[in-house]
Amino acid sequence: MNSEVKEALVSAEINVDEALRRMLGNEGLLLKFLGKFCEDESYNKLVAAMESGDRKEAFIAAHTLKGLAGNLGLTGLMNAVVPVVEALCGDGPDTFDPELLAGDMAKVSEKYAMAFNAIRENV
Repeated sequence: MNSEVKEALVSAEINVDEALRRMLGNEGLLLKFLGKFCEDESYNKLVAAMESGDRKEAFIAAHTLKGLAGNLGLTGLMNAVVPVVEALCGDGPDTFDPELLAGDMAKVSEKYAMAFNAIRENV
């Protein structure tokens, strides 16, 4: 990975060094999985579940997105989605008012777009 690509990813709050450590230093594998991130539907499922007020599906999608972000070093996105996961977990009702998490979801959307665009443009 050249320095320009790494710099672009780091500027999108992607911890390239940590992600490489998780991939045992295999840069090709990291780039492959970063590319696959752009194909993953977890974010879209989260948005759809939030819009419909489906707590269970929103939790599953948010938890999946958090794990994916964490494993790929997408630190900004992972940190943004943690409050959403925490708010949705537990024994709450099956439906909820998504407006209660609007601020948190705005942060998730911002960090998702930042990571997605950096990966799409540089990987």
